This record gives sequence, C-alpha cells and structure tokens, in this order.
Amino acid sequence: MNTHSSEPVADICLLLEGTWPYVRGGVSSWVNQLILGLPELTFSVFFIGGQRESYGSRHYAIPANVVHLEEHFLESAWRPGDGVVAAKREGPRQVMRELHAFLHHPEEPMAEQGERVLKHLVSGAASLDDVLHSRANWEAITEGYGSHCSDPSFINYFWTLRTMQAPLLMLAEAARKMPRARVLHSISTGYAGLLGSMLQQHWQCAYLISEHGIYTKERKIDLAQASWISESPDEALRTGLDAEVSYIRRLWIRFFERIGLLAYRSADPIISLYSGNRDRQIARSPMAPTPVVPE
Repeated sequence: MNTHSSEPVADICLLLEGTWPYVRGGVSSWVNQLILGLPELTFSVFFIGGQRESYGSRHYAIPANVVHLEEHFLESAWRPGDGVVAAKREGPRQVMRELHAFLHHPEEPMAEQGERVLKHLVSGAASLDDVLHSRANWEAITEGYGSHCSDPSFINYFWTLRTMQAPLLMLAEAARKMPRARVLHSISTGYAGLLGSMLQQHWQCAYLISEHGIYTKERKIDLAQASWISESPDEALRTGLDAEVSYIRRLWIRFFERIGLLAYRSADPIISLYSGNRDRQIARSPMAPTPVVPE
C-alpha cells in the first residue's frame, strides 16, 4: 500500500549506485549532463552507497530540476540493540524459503520464482526484522547450509547471507515510501536495478536500464580479487588463476546474477553501449526484452 500521494512528484526517477553526486568519473559526469541537459524535466534521485563513511562531500551541485533526493547506505541496514526482543519473531516461513531458494541456492531459478520473490519484497511480506531476527530465516539458513554449502564454516555462510539480505529488505522498505515518478531509469543492475524492479511493480510505470558496463561482470572481477572474503583452509589451497572459485565467492556471484535477472526482466527498454555487451545481457536473462544498441 502506498504511504504517499499517487500523484507523481517528478518526471524521471534516477536510481544511482555509488556514482553521482558523490563520486567523480565518466558515469557521474554523464548523469550530471543528463540532468542539466533536460531542464524541462524534473528528476528525483535515489542514491545507494555502501558505507556512509566512504563518501565525503558531494562533488556535484544539485540542479534545480532535481526535486527530490534520497541517500541510502547499505551498511545502515544493521540495527543493533533490539535483537533480544525481536529474536522471538516467528516470521513467514514460506516467504523466507522462497527468498533463499531464488537468491542463494545453486539450482537454476524459474521465472515464476523471481516474480514471487519480487512480490514478497514489494508487498512487505518479509521485513528487515524477519531477516535479522526471525526463526523462519534461521531455519531457511540452516536448511540451505545443510543442503548446498560446501564451505565447512557455518559462520561464513550465516554472515554472508545476512550481509546480502538485510540491504535488500532495507531498500524494499524505502521503495514503499519513495515519492512516485512517471518513469524509472537506472544505469546499472545490482542494487539500483533491483530497486528499479521493485518500484516498477509498485508504481506500474515504464522502467529503463542503460548499462554503461555489465554490472555482474564487474562484480565477478571484484569478487575474484576480494581479500575480505574469508575462505576455509581447504579452499585457500585451491587459489590460483584456474582454481575453483570458493563457495562464498560463488554465493556472492550468484546473488548479483539473480538480482540482475530481476532487473533485466522488469525493464523495457534495456540499452547497451555496444553489441558485445548486448549479447552478455541476453545471455544473463534470455526471457528479458532484447537490449537496444544506440546507433
């Protein structure tokens, strides 16, 4: 249910992850030029960052035609201090099982699974408290670990899933409160793309993705080099260019692939920089609209 007026406050809602107005670079410059180049249109902006401390002051002034700006930082999804009382929550068991099966389990997901998960997120059928404190989520974690995890460390598995899930539910809560716009536009998949999927279903409006790069490919490169991912001693012995990727790294890759799948299937049109990227987008979501390459 909407908690705000159904009347749009902006023409275009830009969904931005780790770019404008805090980070300088080609993509941020492109966003800035887009806003300034369309003074006849109004924009709302939903900025997603990681740690609040990682971002200093804004590098770009906010133009007059940006009528709404929200900033959300993924690590703020943690709410320590209320666990003792909230831990008694039972939570929605079927919803949590479907969330885990789609986002984390290795079986290739069906389109219907993604649609159900998206509806759960949009409707509020699962809450941030359910992820952090419910028995239902604990059961889904332990079942998934016993059935699928090849990493002997339950601690690694538990905290990895918790780190993935909490920001999604935080964004889902924010999406339900976001003022409506006529059109959605994200410049990546990832968290911004998932947010676009949720808002598109919530508002039933047009949703455009224009990817400057391929988000999932970039995250795979980052994850292959990430030193913050803890590996078991057995998996550490398999390091090397041709070694099997550790289970926790594969868990992260799968997560970004699955939320990217939701974004690709929700957006139309999808715009790519060149035919090579278009082919990658199609390969990652064969049931999504065919991406367009600008001439």
